[in-house]
Amino acid sequence: MMRIDYEAPNEQCYIELRKKTGQAAVDASIARKALSHSTFMVGIWDENSNKLAGMGRVVGDGALCFQVADLLVDPDYANQGIDKLVMEEMIQYLNENAGIGASVVVITELGLIPLYKAYGFELTYPNAYSMKRIRNG
Repeated sequence: MMRIDYEAPNEQCYIELRKKTGQAAVDASIARKALSHSTFMVGIWDENSNKLAGMGRVVGDGALCFQVADLLVDPDYANQGIDKLVMEEMIQYLNENAGIGASVVVITELGLIPLYKAYGFELTYPNAYSMKRIRNG
């Protein structure tokens, strides 16, 4: 049985889920800061094992600028619809909080494009470009 929670997981759960899903490693202080600055958080917990099966995180200013920053599903729970459940929760939050004209962006791997398209996201190219800068080291 799965339970939906809207509180940030502890930083160790977040770090472990990031690692299991192939995301960049972060230390506990960075994880704690990232989680505390989220505008919305949803976690899906396996009630039998009390394990974080998946989570989603939205960051932004709470009115006009939003980014779906994390959609993480533990590979042990793949193909159980957790990604869709997380997305539905995030979309509900965005529908209730993003103002008219708000920008909601996501940077994703190619394999997740169909999932995001199913929730109304569109590729911006060639009308717009996305850029990113990641601090390494």
